[in-house]
Amino acid sequence: MPHLYTYFLNLRKVYRLLAITACCVIVFTPAAHARTSWRGSDAVISGKPFVYDGDSIMFSRGVEVRLDAIDAPEHDQACKDNAHHFWPCGIAARDRLRQLVTGHKVQCKISGADRYRRMLGICFADGRDLNAAMVASGNAIAYRYFTDKYASEEDRAKARAIGIWQDANFTEPFYCRHFHAGHTCYAYDFEAHTGRVASRALIGRSRAQGAPD
Repeated sequence: MPHLYTYFLNLRKVYRLLAITACCVIVFTPAAHARTSWRGSDAVISGKPFVYDGDSIMFSRGVEVRLDAIDAPEHDQACKDNAHHFWPCGIAARDRLRQLVTGHKVQCKISGADRYRRMLGICFADGRDLNAAMVASGNAIAYRYFTDKYASEEDRAKARAIGIWQDANFTEPFYCRHFHAGHTCYAYDFEAHTGRVASRALIGRSRAQGAPD
């Protein structure tokens, strides 16, 4: 069947790219998904994925793709709205991405891999750029450590003070994952329905289920 042949051919290309990363040394920096890039790569993964969180999706056969050039709040991360009330922005980001992919065929063009050998990709739902949509809706930041690709979407979301940008002092997810001194990160208390200062590093849902974040 032609479509199955195409799927496995693309999958082979992806795994060949990932094999290259095994010999690459990536220096730890504040770039949350430092990566090795393959310019001109034509590796593509498509299907109807499961959404882990606001910037990670998984296709069948355990193929995980991290949305490249963006970073969404961690699963348990809390943010403040314009009335200074806490809300579960990590869950909201996950739910927004689920809304964007539900009922649509998703296609991800693989752009490289992160330090955990997860594929990084620009993903589309029936032609709509999901990475851009998450940033534009205020559910993720543009990851400017590597590229300004989604900087304009972030600037517009900030100007409108929507989503995570309701709080001018929003803490980037990286600092919640790695618990940096000098950066206050809030965790959402799902029983009390409020936020509290995180006493430990927050982790994404995919990492909690075994895939490093």
